[in-house]
Amino acid sequence: MGNKSYIGRDYCIEGGILTNDSNHSGILVKQAKLVMPRLEKITPDSSWAHKASGCRGSLIRMLELQEELSGSRPNAGDGSIQLNEGDLNVLRNALERSFEILEGAAAERLR
Repeated sequence: MGNKSYIGRDYCIEGGILTNDSNHSGILVKQAKLVMPRLEKITPDSSWAHKASGCRGSLIRMLELQEELSGSRPNAGDGSIQLNEGDLNVLRNALERSFEILEGAAAERLR
């Protein structure tokens, strides 16, 4: 995860994922919310369906954790609650794997 390519002053691409260093977890949570419905749409007869289901489960657990943290603090519903570094790594890895799965499923469908 050490390679960062900066886009402007605040945003960077780290491991293929667009992040904002000042609200890293908020950006990852938004990306997870966008990716989850796409994972769900992978057809059950695809060889990628089982992997997509597991990855989607990981994303759901991370989003639930983030919502728990946000719910425990007033006025934190804007996604500004920072996940700890371990949880961020799990979320980041799940997102990277999700993109790999989506690419694989799309390539399979085109064959």
